[in-house]
Amino acid sequence: MARRVAAIRWLLMVLAVVPYGLRVLGSNWALGGLDAGLSTSTRVGDMFIPLFGFYLCLAFELVLRRGAELQGELDEVI
Repeated sequence: MARRVAAIRWLLMVLAVVPYGLRVLGSNWALGGLDAGLSTSTRVGDMFIPLFGFYLCLAFELVLRRGAELQGELDEVI
């Protein structure tokens, strides 16, 4: 289950976070090359949902891994 969550996390990163970041980086690079003092405004709301999903998947994956470790320790005790 933790592997599936990790796959979802990386898929979210590749499909949502990276393209947006590259688009903002390219826009800033292109406007910086014009020497006109222009800059793009990056809205935090556009990245909130993908980053929230990424961190939520990361936390869920850590909980699942720790739970599996605890289950292994309890199996040795019993």
